[in-house]
Amino acid sequence: MTHPSTPTTTALSAQEKKIRRRVQCKMNMRCYRERRKRNVTSLEDTNATLNAQIDALAAQKRALEVHRPLSFYAEHSAPMALTMQYKNMMSQGGFGPTQEAFFRSTFSPDFMAHGRTLDNFISMWYRVGQFFAQPNPLLAMAPIRANIVRFEISLHVEITRPLLEACFGYILEHEDKATIDVLAGGGYAMDTIMERIFYFDQLDDGRYVITGSSCGDNRAAVMASLVAHARETARAKGPGVLSIANLLHVS
Repeated sequence: MTHPSTPTTTALSAQEKKIRRRVQCKMNMRCYRERRKRNVTSLEDTNATLNAQIDALAAQKRALEVHRPLSFYAEHSAPMALTMQYKNMMSQGGFGPTQEAFFRSTFSPDFMAHGRTLDNFISMWYRVGQFFAQPNPLLAMAPIRANIVRFEISLHVEITRPLLEACFGYILEHEDKATIDVLAGGGYAMDTIMERIFYFDQLDDGRYVITGSSCGDNRAAVMASLVAHARETARAKGPGVLSIANLLHVS
């Protein structure tokens, strides 16, 4: 006679089936999650590959648009040709007598750029040319109107103490030594895109000269971000009282 507390074979069988169904359900859900995860990973990889291909094609397109012989620009637009000559001249690793001679022969004596005269503009480039007159990639160049040309370049500049002294003196004046040491020796670099617009005029003899220039970028904002990071790093090493003011815009 079966004891009342002893489960019957039928009850055991039903309970076993129930447990097996639960286990199988969990296994199915696990397989589903793993399969979905693999699918998502595969889609992400495919998307990354497509984005890389799109970026490569866009870079090729930009190269085809801007890396042309000067004769191409001369045939279509003297201002475009002069702009390309300017870009080539300012991609030689510095600013010296050759660049100054080009400026004085190509720029109008009445040239102005953000309130700077031609002499001021040349002096500024003598000061900062070793940092910014580099073979930076030309991203775009196009005429806005007949006598106005706009172009963009990509800037990558290593942060060093000479750079701070030449271009960002306010940092040396307003930040403490610990922050400056971290900023100048921490392997920081500034990456930004600079837009410049040249304005041209045609002289009586038919020659074109650059009469004005405007420039825009976010170098000051990028530098402020780097200073903030260096400031936090310096604070982690020791106390300091730091500030930032009078953002300088080099153009």
